Amino acid sequence: MESTSHKVTLVSNDGVEVQATLAAVKQSTTLSTMLEILDESKTINVPIPIPGVDGETLRPVMEWCEEYHDVTEPILPKMENGATKIPEWANAFLTNIGLERDLFFKLINAANYLEIQSLLRYAICKLARKLEMMNTEEMREYLHIENDFSPEEEAELQRSHAWAMQRKPEKSETEQQQPQ
Repeated sequence: MESTSHKVTLVSNDGVEVQATLAAVKQSTTLSTMLEILDESKTINVPIPIPGVDGETLRPVMEWCEEYHDVTEPILPKMENGATKIPEWANAFLTNIGLERDLFFKLINAANYLEIQSLLRYAICKLARKLEMMNTEEMREYLHIENDFSPEEEAELQRSHAWAMQRKPEKSETEQQQPQ
């Protein structure tokens, strides 16, 4: 049986069923290993539960796997300035999918849980780029981190680490062209 035509049904922790090709499902090291152990021919018409991922998140994860299961670009190539380059196709997917902050973090967690390395690496890189453009207060707000410094402690930290507080990296060409 050809792996690209065999459909697998994945069931999220909230009961949402997502159909995906076997080739796409095998992008997940976790699921690929499970299929090897269970004998993938016995998984035909048998829903596979994915207890660590909800339906809202499983859909874009499998969309990624369907779209990019045959991409063989090197993982995390570097730009001239040493920063990691996110390929256009990965940046476009992560930008165009319309992920809001909470769903984006759930996507990263799902990629980690299912061991989908390409999605995990590029999503984390995209998050890092977003955080690079923020000051400390913006990061705290975005990451829901409460400021536990007193005003005096914060002032001292800003004085002693002024070099870090002033630097704001420039956007890469790809990020300037893509809406945030």
